[in-house]
Amino acid sequence: RELGAGATGRVHLARATRAVDGLAPGAQVALKRLREELAGDADARAAFEREVRIGRELAHPGVTRVVAAGSDDAGPWMAQPFVPGETLATHLSEAA
Repeated sequence: RELGAGATGRVHLARATRAVDGLAPGAQVALKRLREELAGDADARAAFEREVRIGRELAHPGVTRVVAAGSDDAGPWMAQPFVPGETLATHLSEAA
C-alpha cells in the first residue's frame, strides 16, 4: 500500500525478500521509488542517488537509515526500515 507521495517519489509499504543490513527476511520496509516520469531525468536521478548515499552514511536515532537500494525496470528505489506511526505532516497539523 502507498504510504505517501511527494514531488519526486512515492513510498510504499513492502517486505524485505532477504536479510539485509540487520533486517530479517519478511521485515516491513518503506520502499521509495523515483517517479517513473522522472526516471530519465539526469538531475532527478542524481538527487535520488545523493539521498541514497546520505541515507546510508547518516547515523542518528531520529533518522531511519537506507538499508538497500537499486534500480529495476521501473527505475531507482531505496528501502528503509518501516516505522509505524503518524506522519510528520499529521503531527504538525495536530500541534497547530
